[in-house]
Amino acid sequence: MTVMKKVFYILLFAWFGISCTRSGSEVGGEFSETEYYIQGYLEADMLTGTVCTGGLIGLGFSGELYLPSRGEKGDKFRELSAFYGDTHYNKPTYPGGPNVLCNEFKKIDIVSDKDFNEIPAGQSLGNVVQFLAVSVKPFLDSGYTEEFDWSRNDVPSEYRDYAWRFWPKEEFYPVYGLLSELRENELKLLERRSPSLCFLDEPRAFRKHTFTITLEDTTGRELSCTVEYDFDAV
Repeated sequence: MTVMKKVFYILLFAWFGISCTRSGSEVGGEFSETEYYIQGYLEADMLTGTVCTGGLIGLGFSGELYLPSRGEKGDKFRELSAFYGDTHYNKPTYPGGPNVLCNEFKKIDIVSDKDFNEIPAGQSLGNVVQFLAVSVKPFLDSGYTEEFDWSRNDVPSEYRDYAWRFWPKEEFYPVYGLLSELRENELKLLERRSPSLCFLDEPRAFRKHTFTITLEDTTGRELSCTVEYDFDAV
């Protein structure tokens, strides 16, 4: 390695060390005060599923992203902010986040192409699959005053299993439960990266499945995807 390359890498590592240990104001003031806590609303029209570490299925969303900018998308952002009461945060926040889904879901389901123990192929697995996500709606509803204590003992252990995907903040509240028991009023303003599915049981016979996951929002829009899953490989 040449001397110039060594110098470059030393400077690069030093920069990352500063970036990881100092606050935004200390490295250039990238944190700025804003009237909006939510910095982006995603209106999802496509869904993907990925088998993650620990056997969770991570749900990915894509669609139209509304940001606090000019033009029609900016107008839509401000309309959503007013609708959810997010107009007077007036504190610093980091650029690019938080981002949430503005789809309000009323149903989440998963079925398999094979029998899953006593559940026939094609029938809902809502009694053996748990939904995990976080929502900022309780924080907004409280007027930015109530935060969630993630050190509580009643926080489901599954949240620690997917901490590598998402690091909970106090403004985010957990949303979890069997798919068959989820309530519509809980499935609002979900942090866009957080939704995951967790199996509470494993099939005894067929170990490789093709799962079809479907989410329906309150407008009647359905998002669907398929996931190949091998229980012996997770």
